[in-house]
Amino acid sequence: MSNVSKFVDMVRAKRVDNLFLINASDNLRDCWFYLEVKPEKTVIFERHITAGTNVNLEDWGRVIISGWGAEPPLKVREKIKKEAAAFSLSDEEKKQEIFFLKSVSNDGVPFFSFVTVPLYLADEFQFKCTIGGFDYNDYGAVVYSDWGLNPSERVLMLMEMDYNLDRNKIRHLLPPELVS
Repeated sequence: MSNVSKFVDMVRAKRVDNLFLINASDNLRDCWFYLEVKPEKTVIFERHITAGTNVNLEDWGRVIISGWGAEPPLKVREKIKKEAAAFSLSDEEKKQEIFFLKSVSNDGVPFFSFVTVPLYLADEFQFKCTIGGFDYNDYGAVVYSDWGLNPSERVLMLMEMDYNLDRNKIRHLLPPELVS
């Protein structure tokens, strides 16, 4: 069951901060997973799950335990309940900031991304953006990306609705290759 990309039906998720119980189906067979989501990705992961989006769990964190059936056995649920405090996020870890980044692909085509980053990682993320050569996903989650240097009015409206984005407070970051 390590190949979670075969999920065909994301049924529901229950969580304790960054620990989620995912009930799903793999090749039409019921299964469940306890997933420890990376703290920096918890808020966005929860939005994807709530929206019913199919996800590859390994992209979001680490599967703690999994099994076949509609629900985990009672012994597993009790063990997880006892250890749940280890998966609690502080209020600071839950705060997110959205960054707007402009970049250039390896082919020289400009693109932009909106990346949500936990507040406690924001300064480090901003510094990394000035030097380049790192994966945005190590710090948060890309919530929207497209070709071109600027988002359309429609994209900005979607970001405002879905992520409470305040256009006046967007942190614009440019990688070294776009700074002139």
